[in-house]
Amino acid sequence: LRVAKLLRIKLPYLKTVLQQHSDMFVVHYVRDPRAIAQSRLFGQVDETKWILRAKSLCREMNLDYQAAEELKSLYPGMLLTLRYEDLVRKPATYQKILYGHFDKEPTLRTQHWIRNVLNATVSDERPFTLHRKNVASRMHVWKNLYSDDAIRTVTSDPQCQTVLQGLGYLDEE
Repeated sequence: LRVAKLLRIKLPYLKTVLQQHSDMFVVHYVRDPRAIAQSRLFGQVDETKWILRAKSLCREMNLDYQAAEELKSLYPGMLLTLRYEDLVRKPATYQKILYGHFDKEPTLRTQHWIRNVLNATVSDERPFTLHRKNVASRMHVWKNLYSDDAIRTVTSDPQCQTVLQGLGYLDEE
């Protein structure tokens, strides 16, 4: 099993790759675009910037979401969509789902590593660190930073509606 991590690859480009490599599996790892938008503000709380970034991310993610749905129908079993929030909430369950996608079982070492990354005993609060203390408590911090009107503006955007509904984020609200 060989693994490559490709950040921010656009899924429409994968169609050609999957056509040429029938033994390839893809994990489409996603996060709520509203949370990503806040993360990319690096600690700033600016409602206008957050709204613009979130809507822009929704447009990008909508293209990926549509492509993912098409790829799943064209190449059943080759693409798995995995939500960051699910992995954080239930790491053991979603590790099994992830590894099951490759017909593998997560090793004890992997399970331990993920548990430590998600719940480090010592918090490293640098912006680009891997280990955080209690990640679950931080994943929805954006909800407490912005007004209901700002959140509604983003959530009601047609592009955001498609992505948030398709990925199951509206069901949680």
